[in-house]
Amino acid sequence: MRSRRVLSVFLTLCLLLSAVPLTVFAGAHTHRWDLDHVRWIIDADKDGVNAATATFVCLDDYSHELVKTYEDSEAEIEIVTSSVVTGASCTSAGEKQFVLAAILDEEYISGEAAHYEATTRYNVPTAPLGHDPEYVPAVEATTSEEGNIGYWQCSRCSKCFSDENCTAEITPESTVIPVRSESEVYT
Repeated sequence: MRSRRVLSVFLTLCLLLSAVPLTVFAGAHTHRWDLDHVRWIIDADKDGVNAATATFVCLDDYSHELVKTYEDSEAEIEIVTSSVVTGASCTSAGEKQFVLAAILDEEYISGEAAHYEATTRYNVPTAPLGHDPEYVPAVEATTSEEGNIGYWQCSRCSKCFSDENCTAEITPESTVIPVRSESEVYT
């Protein structure tokens, strides 16, 4: 009877001890982040990136996520470059591109790589610049030189307008007053 009791205690202890590693290590694993499929959410306008998040998902357990953020004071994401893709004109919108990088270092990566950058490109439309009118005063025509009417000319695109708001476009030729003949001078 006693040997049965000892055997029962022994088996109970073995069972308890065999369960300890399972309890201690259950759920613990080394994360293998999916570096090829990063979810980006970006809020940007023509002036720059306002906020961004890059979410990495663990390949072994999709419920595990690592989120890197970019906001004014705490930047885990950096803006690598910003450049104009298409310049805006007076009447056409342009486009600006931002390249963002979320950096994972040895704290997050196991294996050979000690540093990894997940990058993305994000294009933002820019508004048309609008015309920048400058007044060209009228010049009287003479018998030796042409004159011109008073008109507005955009300093950006060089188009001519009859009004300061640049709504009534006119041709450069229509601004010219031809050379006057001698008979027109005396009348």
